[in-house]
Amino acid sequence: MKVGLLTFHNTLNYGAALQAYALQEAIKNIGADCEIIDYRNKYIEDSYNILSHVKKALKKRNMRLAIKCCVASLFMKLRKQRFSRFYNEHLSLTSKHFTSSRELESLNREFDKFVVGSDQVWNYNIARSDFAYFLNFVHENNKKIAYAPSFGLTAIPNDLKNAYIDNLKRIRYLSVRESYGAQLIKGLN
Repeated sequence: MKVGLLTFHNTLNYGAALQAYALQEAIKNIGADCEIIDYRNKYIEDSYNILSHVKKALKKRNMRLAIKCCVASLFMKLRKQRFSRFYNEHLSLTSKHFTSSRELESLNREFDKFVVGSDQVWNYNIARSDFAYFLNFVHENNKKIAYAPSFGLTAIPNDLKNAYIDNLKRIRYLSVRESYGAQLIKGLN
């Protein structure tokens, strides 16, 4: 069986890096071939882009923050190199980078199952309501598995509730990390 894993795999965060590695290894240990889908959410990518932070600071006329960002860029470059080395050595990624749900649809022919999780993949503040993390690109609901994703929040805004409901009801195998996540889902029904 071939499994496509969708998670936050390209961050400069130790927890995200370790959970991506551990979940991929756990899937492999049950006998499946597992690749992490190299999906790049623009908002998440920009959060690690120092130039983006400098531009935002300058736009707000905050020279102090712009200078801090420039100084921090030296440390961020080293951090990026170290994380990249870990990812290259330990993660098995799809050969293609994806940037949209539409692009991800091509993977329906490549994988028997899709797993999303763990981490805060359902936190609209992090992924900016990117419903690819609800596997909205997968055509068959019985191919969708949510393994301990976290909302990382205690409420869903009213303007997003219907989208969350619609996407969650299409996930055949659903688990969440925290009890308040389960309560959020129950409250949406």
